Amino acid sequence: PSAQPDLKLNWNIFGETWNVISMVQQRPEVFQAILGVSWFWLLGVVFVTQIPLFTFDSLRGSEAVATIIFALFSVFIGVGSVFCNKLLKGTVSVKYVPLACLLMSVFMIDLYFAAGSASSISVEGQTTTLGALLSSFHGLRVLFDLSAVAFFAGLYVVPLFAVMQTRTPYYLRARTIGANNIINAIFMILATFASGFLLAMGF
Repeated sequence: PSAQPDLKLNWNIFGETWNVISMVQQRPEVFQAILGVSWFWLLGVVFVTQIPLFTFDSLRGSEAVATIIFALFSVFIGVGSVFCNKLLKGTVSVKYVPLACLLMSVFMIDLYFAAGSASSISVEGQTTTLGALLSSFHGLRVLFDLSAVAFFAGLYVVPLFAVMQTRTPYYLRARTIGANNIINAIFMILATFASGFLLAMGF
């Protein structure tokens, strides 16, 4: 059955967008969780859009290297998400979110230095193969850092989704998830434009 059968639909897209965002702002814990999830998607867009450039320009890697990086990133977000449930034993808590965020940052910083070292693997004018990357300490360090960022991203985001859903009355839950999707999209668009601008500036 409908959770709120007396709800009147507002066909004004812009007005209703404002209404649902205002609605979630009335519950600070839920709104903060949504902002946290949106930050996850902002970072996700930056990482996913940069992986081909990172692979071909920084690592001078082949398409197989780009594929394994995408695969590791996807798999370890899933592993981190599953581990989060084991760690919290089914309870809804954000106690590990700050630690996960901190460790994501640590491994992103190390990835910056690891990528600089890994560029030395390639021979001038030749593409770095997956085998060459896996047989090098610097290459393994890059893959480990990327896997760690993804793992802690999964550990970071799952409790925020849980808070968003459990701290919202059931009859507002669908609109809360809708508001989350809208704010996620805004952050993702900002990430796309910011990445494009920084690339155009030569970063």
